[in-house]
Amino acid sequence: MSDIHSPLKVFAPAKVNLFLHIVGKMPNGYHALESLVTFADVGDDIVISPAQDLRFSIEGPFANAFSHAERTQAPDSQNIVVRAVREFSKRADQKPDLDITLVKNLPLGAGLGGGSADAAAAIWGLMKLWDIPRDV
Repeated sequence: MSDIHSPLKVFAPAKVNLFLHIVGKMPNGYHALESLVTFADVGDDIVISPAQDLRFSIEGPFANAFSHAERTQAPDSQNIVVRAVREFSKRADQKPDLDITLVKNLPLGAGLGGGSADAAAAIWGLMKLWDIPRDV
């Protein structure tokens, strides 16, 4: 594990679809898509600090929009960040002894990719923290 003395902050930019077309349906029932996206200079932040066990909190202007099930770090948490951290920790064979704060600056359900960007930012942060190469 990398030695971090101060919290590690990872930016999760908003994603804006410039176009999104459904171009077919796949055998598994999902739709085939063509899309072009760009990233904005606004977004959420993930802040990761060492801790004795996994702790998760949400701050920011849209923090109150989350349900109780999305605010917990419990194994059955409905928060995509917590789920991503737990799964990635297992796959990396690391204990998630971390304090993770989601600073929610983007509104929920706005179609800006906030949740998936937040989960990806958390994984990027863990990769940096645990010295996991990007090409794994």
